[in-house]
Amino acid sequence: GCRLLQQALDEEGPMAATMILEEGLSFWGEAMVDPFGNYLFQKILEKITPSERVILVRSVSARLVNASLNLHGTRSVQKVVELC
Repeated sequence: GCRLLQQALDEEGPMAATMILEEGLSFWGEAMVDPFGNYLFQKILEKITPSERVILVRSVSARLVNASLNLHGTRSVQKVVELC
């Protein structure tokens, strides 16, 4: 699943990124710490617009500290710091 979505982000462009972002708002916090989902989280951060990044970061803001303490989540948090 995550791999196919990452591929769609690369091949389908901004509209796909927006659709994936919106469909996943309820699970991005979990994806941050998932062994495979964290790659999708990082990829979507790269592909969405700055205003969409604000939406995404707000949706996971309550989980950032815990994610930073997780082996996979720390990579997600690093990407947030890098891009935001």
